Amino acid sequence: MNNKDKEALTALLKENHEVYQGISRRIHWTVADSACLDDLMNSKEFQKDIVSRMQHAANSKAVAGYMPSFLAFKAWQRTKAVYSFNNEFVDDIAKTSDTNLYTSLLDRLPFKDMLFFFPEGTLPTIKDEETAGMYVHVERHPEHLWIIFNFIDRAFNNGTQIYPGIAMAFPITNGMKLSGVFETPQYLEWLTVYKRTVFIDRHLNEQEAEECLLATRKALNVAINLLYYLSSQNADIKEVKSSKKTHKAPPMQKKEEVPVVKLHEVGAEYPTIIYRKLKVKSEESKADEELDGESTTTQAAKSPQKRRPHARKAHWQHYWTGKGRSTLEVRWIPDLFVGANRDDQVVVVYDSEKGSLKGKRNPNTSKKKKS
Repeated sequence: MNNKDKEALTALLKENHEVYQGISRRIHWTVADSACLDDLMNSKEFQKDIVSRMQHAANSKAVAGYMPSFLAFKAWQRTKAVYSFNNEFVDDIAKTSDTNLYTSLLDRLPFKDMLFFFPEGTLPTIKDEETAGMYVHVERHPEHLWIIFNFIDRAFNNGTQIYPGIAMAFPITNGMKLSGVFETPQYLEWLTVYKRTVFIDRHLNEQEAEECLLATRKALNVAINLLYYLSSQNADIKEVKSSKKTHKAPPMQKKEEVPVVKLHEVGAEYPTIIYRKLKVKSEESKADEELDGESTTTQAAKSPQKRRPHARKAHWQHYWTGKGRSTLEVRWIPDLFVGANRDDQVVVVYDSEKGSLKGKRNPNTSKKKKS
């Protein structure tokens, strides 16, 4: 994470801290309130009480709009886990093929409450507004795993939010397709309300509203993929230790409170290990053919058939491990070029616990002469 991103994250944390801690003090948040944060999907009366206390403290009904993000902030305060994502990594994971989501993997997430932070330019911008981050809350229920997302605008608390400034909750059933999230009754209901909001309340034309909805869907798709990645076996996650150096503030200067968080950088090594794009040297190939004086058909007849170079889209790979193959694991496989020159690809190392193939001969390494 560069200095610019660190400053943006610090500003976001401070701004949210000041706003939501101020609300917490005004409504006199209690330990009993905190006990309800693990079951937000079934605590409707609790949420009504919070809204009532917020309206009474502010003497305004408009403050009720802060309730979803305020509860997400209070839930996140228990872990203070922050994940910062590399731009190139997010761009590629957004193009990952559709897959089945298994709740047993999401159950293994190290945190059930976290803040996703996105450097500037990572997600789509709608009328100069962009997603800076998301509060993510995961709840386990008997039939579903609920995931709640609260999007944070980069121009937080400016009173003119168009995108995203939204909260969404979705049930994940074991084995459902990721694309199935966008077919759930919860998403379709939210879409109906949000369409009315962006058309009427935000005064957007039809094209702008459609762009807004597409950007929101893309951001949600990215968020779910990233959440799944955090539970994967080969996740590139690096915890950033905070510096222990302290700086004394000058006299008469107000000390600014910066929340202490558990910062993790995700995909930081991605740009250094990603494959190099295949460069097709068509002109050189043609020149070689002219020098050889042979047609393409003649060359093909002399050389063995070779798979044509092609791209393999990024995808999720599920497999069973452990005793009796009873533990499900998942890996994210980035884009690959198949059939390309070995110099144009990254070296991929696989960890394998398979034993040797006793009694079987490998035809590729065997010295036995063929008849």
